[in-house]
Amino acid sequence: MTVAVTVKTQLILSTLACLLIFASCTSNNNPNRGEKYGGTLRINATDVPDLIFPGQVLKSSEQLIISQVYAGLFKYNPRNLELEPQLAKEWQISDDGLRFRVELVNNAYFHNDACFPKGIGRKIVASDIKYSIEQICHLHILSQHELSKQIRNIKGAEAIMEETISNAKVSFEGIKIINDSIVEFLLIESDELFIFFLASTNSLIFPYEAFDEYGFKSTVGSGAYQFTYSPIKGQAISLVAHSRYFRTNKQNEQLPFIDTIRVSFITSPPKELVLFEQNQLDLILNVNEENLAAFLDKNIDKFQSNPPHFVMKQTTDYNSQVRINIMRSNIQGLFLNALGYFDLSTVYLKEPTPHEIKMGE
Repeated sequence: MTVAVTVKTQLILSTLACLLIFASCTSNNNPNRGEKYGGTLRINATDVPDLIFPGQVLKSSEQLIISQVYAGLFKYNPRNLELEPQLAKEWQISDDGLRFRVELVNNAYFHNDACFPKGIGRKIVASDIKYSIEQICHLHILSQHELSKQIRNIKGAEAIMEETISNAKVSFEGIKIINDSIVEFLLIESDELFIFFLASTNSLIFPYEAFDEYGFKSTVGSGAYQFTYSPIKGQAISLVAHSRYFRTNKQNEQLPFIDTIRVSFITSPPKELVLFEQNQLDLILNVNEENLAAFLDKNIDKFQSNPPHFVMKQTTDYNSQVRINIMRSNIQGLFLNALGYFDLSTVYLKEPTPHEIKMGE
């Protein structure tokens, strides 16, 4: 749990304010597109994930990984937390709010995996949307989790609760496949929050081939990064760039930029900071307040240099708790927000240039 920032720490944070503004405003409009691509980002999560599977997210490490590996119809923009389409291309809501029709993008593919013929991930179609949502709901029933209001509002959802728990072949009459590109949701009553359900981890999409083959151990999605599974729980894992990821940024640059994201699971806050100092980590999220002041005292020159070597950014979550994050200054395009939602596909590595100090600054 994050505690209130101490007076000493707050004074150091104030001293760094101008440098933080400079670092956060570093331009990412690089005219040379090739310079953004490649490299490895080393990030640590302070808890060890149990499952990396849609609808089963209970820990921050699971949220961090799953949001890179899987895609849904909609997602949150990490800069402003507004909803935006992901697998959805167009959508329509009927005047009475009871019919929600979504057309899919036509260039989204699942990750390559041995569960597919010749190991090549296939194109995502509307039936994958229906299958994934229904299967996640069934898994919630098996886990004795309460179904959300949005799920229970889909016509035919009660069927999944009436079937025996061993029967995984449950179909909602309220999720209709119009064709390979269009899926339609029929609701019992109008609900403005339904679109938010379609942006949640309960609506992430996965292929039936992978679930048939691996069950809960499946990590085959269609997100910007593909999971490389570590057979030993607690060891670092790698997320490798999806070669056929379908999204681009506003500059029409193909995402993701970074080749590999290395996620470690060091649960000792002091050790985490030591590894950062030793250049074995690039980013620490939710820094432990108890150890922060000593770390800042020891490394203040690295924050105050021009350009800085280290950068610190603060966020405030919905419980008004301050969260402090420390990163190397070559990390660009990372947006931190109150939800703790990360889209690492937009992050790239580029060394900052010295800031010209003008008279009066």
